[in-house]
Amino acid sequence: MKAAAINQALATQQLTVTYQRYRYSDAELIDPSGPMTLLSPAPRRLTQTINRLQVHDAQAQVCLTNVAEPMFGAQLMAWLQTPTRVTAVTLATTATIIQQAQRRGLTVTGVQVVPTACWTVTHEQTLLADLAAQLVPDVMQLGPYDNQQASMVIDDHRQIVLRRQANFEPQLSLPVVQFAIHNDQGQLLLTGLSLADLGAALVGLQLGLDPAALVTILLGHPLLPAATLTQAQLCYEQWQTSVPQTMQTVADLTNLMTGPVLPMTTTQLGQYRYWQPAMTRPVSAVIPAAVVLPVLTGVYYEPQVVVQATARAFSAALLKQAYQRSWTIQRRTRQLVGCGTADRLRFNRGQLQGFRRLPTPQTTATPLETVFKIQQPTSKAAMELSFNTLVTTLAMTK
Repeated sequence: MKAAAINQALATQQLTVTYQRYRYSDAELIDPSGPMTLLSPAPRRLTQTINRLQVHDAQAQVCLTNVAEPMFGAQLMAWLQTPTRVTAVTLATTATIIQQAQRRGLTVTGVQVVPTACWTVTHEQTLLADLAAQLVPDVMQLGPYDNQQASMVIDDHRQIVLRRQANFEPQLSLPVVQFAIHNDQGQLLLTGLSLADLGAALVGLQLGLDPAALVTILLGHPLLPAATLTQAQLCYEQWQTSVPQTMQTVADLTNLMTGPVLPMTTTQLGQYRYWQPAMTRPVSAVIPAAVVLPVLTGVYYEPQVVVQATARAFSAALLKQAYQRSWTIQRRTRQLVGCGTADRLRFNRGQLQGFRRLPTPQTTATPLETVFKIQQPTSKAAMELSFNTLVTTLAMTK
């Protein structure tokens, strides 16, 4: 296909190409017998710049994802000429992993949640000390509100623990979906999980990993660089939640995520997250209030032996599976430095030579992240996956 035909096909089929521009470190090969694991905290200097491109359909579903610029032309043309297409992001993988976990006695429920209030934590160490001393699961039980304006929470020592964000405006029409996992006795193992975390959490539990240690890994430890949190603001968020729905099939997931907004209960759910100082985007996953004390103490203040041992066990199990499939895995650190829409694509002999960039305004720096380059013996094209996606990909590959 010539460049004009490709651009015309994209326009006719209402397909949009977007780009993400990253700064990358050098790649490091992960050897199952070597000292570096999938979860070793080893960020590197960023020395290379690479564009990665995606294709979205008219419903904003991702059709091609995370394709390096040199490989994009060949993959795009092959995809355009494929009669039967599937989107790159599918709920079928998650549903299959849920069903596998059910056979081992694990149950997944999902809820819609809407934010109702947000509070900034004034001093993290004061918060942790108060929670530890008073043995309460929620910061709202520490002490009284400010009686006049309900703008702060004060502990028994008259220290301000939380300050309410006065300009917080919840978007009640846009519920967020979260998931929880229970064992066969109905005991809650993990909660507050995003869809991206759910598959990896189920795989980890089926491997026999400690739930309390697993939650810190899913929150980004030890892959989340400590420098990312240096200027971050810890916030306490209050949410209302719907009645939990049991998740078993793709239809269950679809109905929860894209179906009608469910009625909210009067239950107030407390959760923590780290945000960028301007409060424009979170830099950590949700930390359920019930585990904030051990998670923050273990991840950011005192390294826990159990978490480190769990991370090594998780990595070893995954590397064993990869080795059995003859995969090679390389680790890289990257940082997003620009993104936007790509049009007027130019090709030469099937290779993308350039495109017009329509950048999206970016007001804040993005955190560093670790990604894994996967080469399978049956494929010429390498995949670049997050840790969570690597876990689920291995779980679905025979």
